[in-house]
Amino acid sequence: MGWKTINGRRYYYKCRRVGGRVVTEYYGGGEAGAVMAHLQRLDNLDRAEARDDERARRQEDRDLDDALDALVAEARSQADALIEAAGYYRHRRQWRRRHRSGHPTGPTT
Repeated sequence: MGWKTINGRRYYYKCRRVGGRVVTEYYGGGEAGAVMAHLQRLDNLDRAEARDDERARRQEDRDLDDALDALVAEARSQADALIEAAGYYRHRRQWRRRHRSGHPTGPTT
């Protein structure tokens, strides 16, 4: 809520949620209200900085996850190429040895 003017005088109030209700706290007018307003501003800045730090950390984590996913995909691609070069093929997510004729159902002479 902040500053509120009543009969020409300014008073500092702070609203916060307790459970499901909004509670208004009176902190005073004049010098006492100004001090509390300043402290509240500092607290808000600290919380905003903490939120920004957390966002940056989460973004770094996402970037690292993306880089690891790309690395794993590349490694799987390379492994698949090597396994296929060794004469295997994939059948329903399983690797099977190719028969000598080159066709998986061909004769095994």
